[in-house]
Amino acid sequence: MMLSRFSKYTVLFYCAVASGFTVANQSDFDQAQRLQQQTLNAGVKSQQKVENMDDQIQTLQAKIKTHQRQLETLEKYNQRMEKLVSHQQQEISRLEDETKRVTHLDREMLPLVEDMLENLETFIASDLPFLPQERTERLQNLNGMLNRADVSVAEKFRRLLEAYQIESEYGRTLEVYTGQLPESEVVVNFLRVGRNILFYKSQNGQEISRWDNKGKAWVGVSKKYHRDIKKAYLIAKNQRAPELLLLPMPSAEQRLEVAQ
Repeated sequence: MMLSRFSKYTVLFYCAVASGFTVANQSDFDQAQRLQQQTLNAGVKSQQKVENMDDQIQTLQAKIKTHQRQLETLEKYNQRMEKLVSHQQQEISRLEDETKRVTHLDREMLPLVEDMLENLETFIASDLPFLPQERTERLQNLNGMLNRADVSVAEKFRRLLEAYQIESEYGRTLEVYTGQLPESEVVVNFLRVGRNILFYKSQNGQEISRWDNKGKAWVGVSKKYHRDIKKAYLIAKNQRAPELLLLPMPSAEQRLEVAQ
């Protein structure tokens, strides 16, 4: 009986202890699950932060690469600009030197241009009096240009050389033109043979005269020359083929005076 009672109490004790252990283990298990879930949640958040930081790092790296490329481009551009600025500075120095030389040359050329124009005026005044209005206007234009500050000395010199070339060309050509006799309203036809002879022929062709440069006057031409002189008019107007003609030439002294 005693043993049975003891065994009974022992079983009850074990059941109570087992029951207590079961309740305690369930509570610990729930707490462990909560801790595990919290740990998992914290891990997820940490992973999200890591992923976000990784995205930010990649974005920053891309920006850094972009800025590095831009920096390299700017460095190359700056190097080109430095070379360009250096070249421009050299060009400026060269132009400044040329400007100084041109200024010095202008000071030397201006008296030369003035002398050349004065010589041209003297030459035309002593030459045969053909195309008087045209040649006088050319001289007036040159004199007016010479006094203009907005025209460079080089341009003045070029225009003056152009006038010399025109005058030089007169010595190698024939020309027929219509005009009035000086100090008269009589209209005649002039014939210039180089710068050696200057004729005029009346409108009816009956009167032909030659300019006497030594006497500075018109003198009549013998009728024996009229035929050839009229042929010369046609040749000068390209209405007749060139041929050998007999024309009254000025004396050698007069030709030398014109040439000088």
